[in-house]
Amino acid sequence: MSMAINGMTPPETPITYLYSHGIADDQNQAFLYTRVNPSNPNPIINNKDHDLVTFNYPDAGQGMIYPKIESMGDLFKFMAHIKTISYKVNRSQTSFAQENEIQALDEVQATITTPLILVGASRGASTILTLLGTKPHAYTQNVKAVVLESPFGSMDDIVRNVLGESLYQYPQARSLGHNIVRFIFSQYKKRGVSPLSVVANIPKNIPILIVCSKEDARVPAWSSENLAQALKDAGHPMVHCVTLERGVHGKLIKGPDGQTYRNAVHAFYQKYGLDPHPEWAELGKGLI
Repeated sequence: MSMAINGMTPPETPITYLYSHGIADDQNQAFLYTRVNPSNPNPIINNKDHDLVTFNYPDAGQGMIYPKIESMGDLFKFMAHIKTISYKVNRSQTSFAQENEIQALDEVQATITTPLILVGASRGASTILTLLGTKPHAYTQNVKAVVLESPFGSMDDIVRNVLGESLYQYPQARSLGHNIVRFIFSQYKKRGVSPLSVVANIPKNIPILIVCSKEDARVPAWSSENLAQALKDAGHPMVHCVTLERGVHGKLIKGPDGQTYRNAVHAFYQKYGLDPHPEWAELGKGLI
């Protein structure tokens, strides 16, 4: 696991942002959201005035290294290695917000003692919730807010989205869908933990903002919206959900509704006293 800290001299009350990346990406995904990225008109992470901590999940690709092949044994080992790499993903280490990914996030988060804002996308967003739901007493004090982009409630939602409603109604089709996920991503467990399974355990003193998009074809908006509703039904009083009309998976902040996303986040920060950009917070006031 690798860790990077990037920031400038923090103000009197420092905040640390911890970014939790999605599948097929790595810790550098965080810089799509940062204030010091000159190409980003919609920053939601203020790493000019606060610290940003990023890390890699176990499945983050390390790039292709071509070894020296001196024997058939070397060739077979290399071919076996290639099977674990697809679109920067070591699929043998992907669990979709379950045990090994919870552990990776926990190891980094446990080192941070300053007030903390957790920001995550897709798998990274869902892992934030499964960590908070499986270790609720560890982070009730320093986690001040959570910003989640396109979290899925469970992998069953993803299977349902891929199969479509007509196939999903058949138990055999659902079972086959989960088995395929398990075959490709060997750390995933059909009956393992999911955000929906732990919503009741997530500390209720932590404000949560969920942002999703109607155009997201990988994590459908209804999955994120149902997750937000489940949190509310479990008694969480500070849950907010903003559904964007436009924006493809993993690129909402750079999409046509990126400013709406940005304004909603800063209005959320303002509501909970977390150093917002005042102008953007005012523009997003009606969203929170």
